[in-house]
Amino acid sequence: MSELSNLTTCIATNLDSCTKTSIKNEIRAVKDIIVYMCSEEGQQVVLDLADSSCANDPLIETRMEIMMMGCLEDFQFGIQMAQLEAYFEGREFNISEVCPFIDELHVCIVNNGAEMCGPAMGSFLSSIWGIASRDQFTQFGCHQEAAVTRRALKRAVPMLLKRAALIRKYRK
Repeated sequence: MSELSNLTTCIATNLDSCTKTSIKNEIRAVKDIIVYMCSEEGQQVVLDLADSSCANDPLIETRMEIMMMGCLEDFQFGIQMAQLEAYFEGREFNISEVCPFIDELHVCIVNNGAEMCGPAMGSFLSSIWGIASRDQFTQFGCHQEAAVTRRALKRAVPMLLKRAALIRKYRK
């Protein structure tokens, strides 16, 4: 735990030296995900996931990535269709029209994660989404960015599952 604490302190101390906002936001999200996973709420989710059907699934990372890619494909297709609709209606596509598709992406990832691994995974993914998307999607007039959020989820799930495996190991 001390190493994670040192890491989050290091990130917080040096974050302002990042000049590119997108990188700063992504690094802040990683730090905040670590803080969340070490919080009482995060630790409870880890404990709940230690007992889930996915805790012993060696392919869960691959299955989660495939699920997230499917959700992202639906997200991208929806945006493309909205752009075509705007074109055929003779109007300019407004970037804020992306926001409902971002909400659908969130629901897709959380619901599919919960279906795969139970409600604890849904809760975890929703919390991570909230953290990872807090500073994102501003260019759309929303508060999220799909690629950054997906990368944060991709990083967080393996960390969570490793921690769940350790908890399960030491429970015995």
